[in-house]
Amino acid sequence: MSDKIEEIRERYAGYSLNSGNAGKANEDRGWLLAEVEQLRADNEQLRADNKRLREALKPFALEAKTYDPPEGDDGHPAWASRFTCGNLRDARNALEGKP
Repeated sequence: MSDKIEEIRERYAGYSLNSGNAGKANEDRGWLLAEVEQLRADNEQLRADNKRLREALKPFALEAKTYDPPEGDDGHPAWASRFTCGNLRDARNALEGKP
C-alpha cells in the first residue's frame, strides 16, 4: 500500500492548479480515483487480517498472564498451558491467511 501512496506522491509532485498543470491533473483524475479505491480496499483487507490475527493470539496472551512476572524462564516450555490444539491451529491458519 505504501508503494501506491509513494507512486501517487511522485506522480503529482509539483502539481498546482495555478502552474498550468490543471489539464494533466484532470486527465489523471480517473486513474487517481481508481488508485484511491484500491487503497481503500487494501486497507479494509489489512484491517480484517489484523482483527483475525489478534483473535488468534488472544488465548496465548491470556495464558501469558499465568507466567508473569518473568523469572528468567523465557526459553522454558509452558508447562501448565490451557490453550488448545485448536488454538495452535487457529494461530497457524491466521498467520498463513487461511480461515
